[in-house]
Amino acid sequence: MKTVGIITEYNPFHNGHKRQIEAVRKHFGEDVAVVSLMSGNFVQRGDFALLPKEYRAVMAIKGGADLVLELPYPYSGACAEVFARAGVSILSDIGTDYLVFGSETGNISFLQETARNLADERFEKALAERAKNQPSRAYATLRDEVYEELFSCLPPRKPNDILGVAYLSAIDTLNSKMQAVVVKREGFETATASRAAAYGSNTESLSRLVPQDSFDLLQNNKLVSMKTLEKAILAFFRLSNVSDFEEVADLPDGLSQRLIALSKKCQSLEELLESAATKVYTNARIRRCLLSCFFGVTKEMLDERPAFTRLLGATERGRAVLNATDFPVLTRAGQYKMLDEGVQKQVLFAERADSIYALADDNPPVNKPFVV
Repeated sequence: MKTVGIITEYNPFHNGHKRQIEAVRKHFGEDVAVVSLMSGNFVQRGDFALLPKEYRAVMAIKGGADLVLELPYPYSGACAEVFARAGVSILSDIGTDYLVFGSETGNISFLQETARNLADERFEKALAERAKNQPSRAYATLRDEVYEELFSCLPPRKPNDILGVAYLSAIDTLNSKMQAVVVKREGFETATASRAAAYGSNTESLSRLVPQDSFDLLQNNKLVSMKTLEKAILAFFRLSNVSDFEEVADLPDGLSQRLIALSKKCQSLEELLESAATKVYTNARIRRCLLSCFFGVTKEMLDERPAFTRLLGATERGRAVLNATDFPVLTRAGQYKMLDEGVQKQVLFAERADSIYALADDNPPVNKPFVV
């Protein structure tokens, strides 16, 4: 039986995700297990997931996945390169044969060439020099300029293409045996539009964007928002000093000082994020940094390969995949205590973050994986 991995967030699971799984089965045949490695309670745009990971796993299993495993925090809330590397690492370690990802271009040769160019020493050196000499300009803009100067074309700028390049780079960096397969994205459904419809209670729009099972879960449960904890977050920064964040990963110079100062003036999280934004840093970058400060994410943590994952949902075929791997897949509370100290450290950090998410989550807790 072939195993095909998809690194995803399902925030929420929409019709485009369902079509991707259908495309996998069409491409590989029915004798395939679809493994969805899904972000836990925190997502890559630096936010709380709109429903807990257990609920989103149900969406995925009912949408066609055979196995749903967790990409834990802090990897799930990191930049594209770290997010991709962690995802490729876990899927490789459980023995996945193929990695399938969506792409706006659908051109894997173009994406592979981009990955090679980005790893070129000439590019890395030129970009570092440009960023040093022009620190007030957006990093993405400088990267595109240097890239075009060296390779006479622009790198992909669509979000799924960017992630695709990061996946291909990670496969190469980690010497993974997984083979990459690209699926061209089609349709009008996006996670952004689906979230907007869900948070805006636009049931007509939501019904067009997501499968019925996802629609029912979104309608019948309480959506989670980081805004629920905005006073606690503001209080945290008001009580912090710049020295508290010296070890925080991927934190630009001066941003922690800016967040601390603005937290004493702003009365809402939205106001803080809007005030902190600059031409240099995107809103998503600010959000990721804010959460990294809040939870104390260090560079050392992100440099480590993920040492565990957690079972969130499985079919009979998915359980067969689990039985064939020796990688630590947690299936019950307290199981991590039998593992080595390094694994325990990662698990406890992820669980601490989940305990904060729980303060914003008014849904009944789910302590067991969704198994069918």
